[in-house]
Amino acid sequence: EDGIRDYKVTGVQTCALPISLERAQALVSTIQACVVRQGGTLDKLAVDDKGVSALAVWGMPPLVHPDGAVRAIRAAWDIRERFTQLDSSFSAGIATGRVYCGDMGHPERRDFTVLGDPVNTAARLMRAAPAGDIWVETATRRDSRGRWDFEELPPMALDRKSTRLNSSHLVISYAVF
Repeated sequence: EDGIRDYKVTGVQTCALPISLERAQALVSTIQACVVRQGGTLDKLAVDDKGVSALAVWGMPPLVHPDGAVRAIRAAWDIRERFTQLDSSFSAGIATGRVYCGDMGHPERRDFTVLGDPVNTAARLMRAAPAGDIWVETATRRDSRGRWDFEELPPMALDRKSTRLNSSHLVISYAVF
């Protein structure tokens, strides 16, 4: 109703520390290029006193792919590598699940966006992950079809989650593209 639909998506949240506007532009351009290369959509972007943060989504129409988790991990990996070359810190959280996708807001000022628990989970994983790490939740790990090695993390409590989350750390030493 009102264009809101239910989609299974994979989202990546990334963040870098406070920076100048020129540096922010370089990092934003890097994020955009890596996301687009993997068939994703950059849904939200913020540059503020905390640095650069972004929400990228795989599975929003018309860019629906059966391997969204794989594409999201590849994009996070690429962003991490390029941020390292730019001497900038990086962390990512990746979550997969069903979200509401569509126009939100007043008829005179609407945004097309995604809302739901996977979006919040990706953001919380990103904030919990140490610099340089890519953390994924169980559904993303399952949907990545064994293409990466993961290290299990102990179940963790995340902000505003009533249950402890099972998640994994992507082991960067191995990947099959």
